[in-house]
Amino acid sequence: MGKPKTAPPAEQAEVGVLIYRDKRFRSRVLVLPSGQTASVERGQVEAATEELREFLDQHADFEPLE
Repeated sequence: MGKPKTAPPAEQAEVGVLIYRDKRFRSRVLVLPSGQTASVERGQVEAATEELREFLDQHADFEPLE
């Protein structure tokens, strides 16, 4: 028998992936206060955690795509 899978910590739990457009850069690495990183590639970043969504929502360089 394999190990039972454990759920990720609450702050890292996936809440559905949203795509944000970076209005300023086509490529960069974002470092959040917690140390989590996210990569902007081709002017877009995937926000899969609530922490990253909140970070992106607070910065004028990013807008969610619909």
